[in-house]
Amino acid sequence: MFSLKKIVLIVCAFVVSACTQTADVAQANNQANNYVETGALFGKTWQLVAMNNETVSYQKQWPKPSINFDEQKNTVSGNSGCNRFFGGYIIDGQTLEFAPLASTKMLCQGHANLEMDFLKALSQVNTYKISSGQLLLLGENQQVLLTFNQLVAQ
Repeated sequence: MFSLKKIVLIVCAFVVSACTQTADVAQANNQANNYVETGALFGKTWQLVAMNNETVSYQKQWPKPSINFDEQKNTVSGNSGCNRFFGGYIIDGQTLEFAPLASTKMLCQGHANLEMDFLKALSQVNTYKISSGQLLLLGENQQVLLTFNQLVAQ
């Protein structure tokens, strides 16, 4: 017959085994949540909602900054708040690098700071993540530089 000591040891072994498996499942779930399917990036217009974790306020007369990724041509385009911009990009896993971007040169009196800050932030991006329906463009040390919401057609 089993002694009380043996039963306690068997129960402890099961508990330790279950905890280890739970930790392994939790780690796998976290990795899956951090994995980005690159297809989720394409065919959408992403509209800027925050820069450096601060909500962006807009003036009605100016378009809201936005970005689009073309998977077929490996190009990116959008609006920087006044001017249109365009250029190339390279994605390798979650790594994202923009080629030098070109833009139109309209005069954006009283609105140039947002545009300059937006384009500067784009030049510092090296990683991206899609989380909770938002596109996060990240810089060094995973710092969130730009946060976008998917623009839904109306």
